[in-house]
Amino acid sequence: VWSGVKSLVYNSDCALKINEDMPVEKLNIFPNPAKTEITIANTANIDQLSIYDLTGKLILQDLSGANNILIESLSPGIYLIQIKSDGNTSEQKLVIE
Repeated sequence: VWSGVKSLVYNSDCALKINEDMPVEKLNIFPNPAKTEITIANTANIDQLSIYDLTGKLILQDLSGANNILIESLSPGIYLIQIKSDGNTSEQKLVIE
């Protein structure tokens, strides 16, 4: 006996695609992979920099606006770096050796 979905409701207010008119800023983080320090280029005003592990746990947060961040205290692995700048949010994978 199948007890799955019996009805489907369509809401025309829902977005059905990604807005392709939105500009996507590509982060330029180097070196990546990194060991002790990273530099963020092509971002004029960094309001907030956050680094998360793969479980979503906040590992490091910097509100100084600096473009060079020391990461020597982080364990080797793969992280997600998120930068909020001028009202935009950009994310990129960061590998620490």
